[in-house]
Amino acid sequence: MDLLNFINTYWTILAGIASFILAFAYIQFKVSELESKIKEQKETHDKTIVCLQLEVTSLETKVGELKDKTFEVISLIQQDIREIMTILRDKRA
Repeated sequence: MDLLNFINTYWTILAGIASFILAFAYIQFKVSELESKIKEQKETHDKTIVCLQLEVTSLETKVGELKDKTFEVISLIQQDIREIMTILRDKRA
């Protein structure tokens, strides 16, 4: 009977304590759930970043090769122009 009187008298305090404990447990659960989602996102983003870095490196290599080929072609064109100019000068003379 004393227990029932105690519960009847202090039910609001007991309900407050119970709700506080339940809220704390719920928050802990949500935090752990959020941490696991963040971890999964981080792993996904890390994989994506690595793929992008590989693509950038590959593109940089291709651009470097294209630059080299372009400079070779420009050199050949300049050499041809010099030869043509030499031939034209020789024909004038």
